[in-house]
Amino acid sequence: MQHLFKYTVLLIFLASCATQVQTGVQMNKEVGPQLTSHITEKQMPVMINGEQKYLTKVNFENQDHLMLTRQVMFDSFNKWDVANVRKENSLEEILIWKNIALLDNDEEFTVIAGGASVDNNVINTIMVYDSNKNDALANNSKYKREILSFFIHKMDATTYESDFYESYLTTYYPETWQHLAAQMEERMELEKFKIRQSWVLNFPRTRLN
Repeated sequence: MQHLFKYTVLLIFLASCATQVQTGVQMNKEVGPQLTSHITEKQMPVMINGEQKYLTKVNFENQDHLMLTRQVMFDSFNKWDVANVRKENSLEEILIWKNIALLDNDEEFTVIAGGASVDNNVINTIMVYDSNKNDALANNSKYKREILSFFIHKMDATTYESDFYESYLTTYYPETWQHLAAQMEERMELEKFKIRQSWVLNFPRTRLN
């Protein structure tokens, strides 16, 4: 019951932050057989240990909701190390995982994952750099294709049965989580009442001799 309760709360939350968008261009089947998306890239200045670097920011556009890349990271590598979460709607919220074994090799990566809604387009983003602070998503990076493949397949397989949303909301938006939980409790009480009412009204009457 608790699992069902949390799952339904998440559906309410994700429905509230989702935007209706048209589906984009289907990815190459060798990269992602099911995910329908449009990928764009841009160079972004990022401070890494006090040094400014330019990293490739990959945007996965036309998604159902704007927390997919962060959910993928949480489900794969547990809770984030650093967060930049502010309540101003104009700013993209990002979570950072440091020194993780993202791929099946000896390299450790730092992943910056975020998401935003821009002009009715829901976008999930990633920036990744390796242990030498090199851009792992640059066109000349030997890791780029494998990293994109990792995210595309993981995003394609995500479900709402994740502890990420409770962890995220209770950490940064506890009022929102409490509001959603209260909404769900009201709905569950109403459903239980309807079930009891239906059962009583349709219960076979016993004839008295």
